[in-house]
Amino acid sequence: MRNIRVQLTLSHVVIAAIVIITMGILLNGLVHSYLITGARETLTTQGQSMAQLFAVEILTRGQRFFWEDSLQLWARTTASMINAEFIVLSRQGDLLVASLRPEIAEDPEALLDEEPIQKALDTGSVQSTQWRDQEGELFVSVFVPILISPDDPPQGVVALFQPIAAATQAAQDILRIVIQTAGIALVLAILASFLFARRISRPAEELSDVARALGRGDLSQRAGTHYAREFAQLAEQINEMAEQIRDLLQRRTHFSAMISHEIRTPVTSIKGFVQAIQDGIIPPEEQSDYLDAVLDETRRIERLLGDLLQLERLEAGQMPLEFDWIPAERLLKEATARAAARAREQDVTLKTTPSDVIFDLWGDEERLHQVFGNLIDNAIRFSPAGAEIEVGAQIDTSHDRAQLWVADEGPGIPDQALDRIFERFYRVPKTAGDEGAGLGLAISKQIINKHGGTLWAENRTTGGAIFYFQILRTRVTSSSGLDANR
Repeated sequence: MRNIRVQLTLSHVVIAAIVIITMGILLNGLVHSYLITGARETLTTQGQSMAQLFAVEILTRGQRFFWEDSLQLWARTTASMINAEFIVLSRQGDLLVASLRPEIAEDPEALLDEEPIQKALDTGSVQSTQWRDQEGELFVSVFVPILISPDDPPQGVVALFQPIAAATQAAQDILRIVIQTAGIALVLAILASFLFARRISRPAEELSDVARALGRGDLSQRAGTHYAREFAQLAEQINEMAEQIRDLLQRRTHFSAMISHEIRTPVTSIKGFVQAIQDGIIPPEEQSDYLDAVLDETRRIERLLGDLLQLERLEAGQMPLEFDWIPAERLLKEATARAAARAREQDVTLKTTPSDVIFDLWGDEERLHQVFGNLIDNAIRFSPAGAEIEVGAQIDTSHDRAQLWVADEGPGIPDQALDRIFERFYRVPKTAGDEGAGLGLAISKQIINKHGGTLWAENRTTGGAIFYFQILRTRVTSSSGLDANR
């Protein structure tokens, strides 16, 4: 029952069966009601004709007509002309004549309800009802008063009755046809439902096969997109998920290789230095320098692990940021001040390019300093002696975002590496030194993403590279202290 094809087929068959049965019941009821109404109208017409004949004979012969032998002959003749049983009662309730068919009861007036007879005599109007005979068969009855004139009381009542089964024989025939047709329709519905369910379930089964293959590790499987819109969207999502899983596995493999390489190098150095000291190869007077080297390598591993932990927390959204308004001019000055010492060591000049207007940024000041520190550190590392590094900020004319940048005069970035330099552990070939593990730009990009901005790099036409990042929420301040918040 868990098979979607079986469930769809059964659901369609059940719905078809419900519709067919409901329509059959409604149709049977409508036809039955129509035929009963028609039978009652026919009996009424026949009863009125008989009552008129009685009225004419009474006017012609008088009351003695009721007791003549010719009345029985007349009754038999009338009975052969109509498809119903009848009796004629006098005003006093005496049975005057009855149809002489074998199936009529010996005492038919006793089986009739006296209420409609009395009402027909009292009101002079036609009455109708239903009643059952001694065997329980249901009859439809009509009581027509015999009127000599509209102003005179009825002289008697003509009562006609017909079995319901006879009146509704056509309904039974129609019901039989409906049942036969419904059976054929149900068989066709089962066949159509199976084909329809198969058509619907096939994409789901194929997509399920692809998902199971991906679950087994076969990442080469891809789902087709030639289905209906909903299944096509699901197929695209499965394919996208497969690509993401493959990329994730490749990144994990690359990550494992890189982290192994990054940690193996300092660990090997530390092991070599410590082993040399233990073996007495290094004289006591030189051991301090080697221990300093061990400490530097240890700090390098500590920084690497710290950067990895910070990057993982940023990507997982587990590092909260403390937002506040930050003067852009102060942020630039402090960023260059923090990097001034290293710039002097590399014989590089730091230049600040302030904005045309005074404005504030909405962000986490310490994390933005970390971004500036990573960008300026990279610029210093790849800039030749005597080069100039520009750090600037500018707000656009609509005052709804700020753009900050760090530009250097280094060798620039190969075009094929512009889109990859923000990946973890990625370092530009031939230009990357032994310093750094390739995590600074990845961390910086995550920080800017958390600010709702973007970080990207370009090559300058005059040589070197420039890194831009945007902060979306800003406010312009004036010397009068008025703010324009965004």
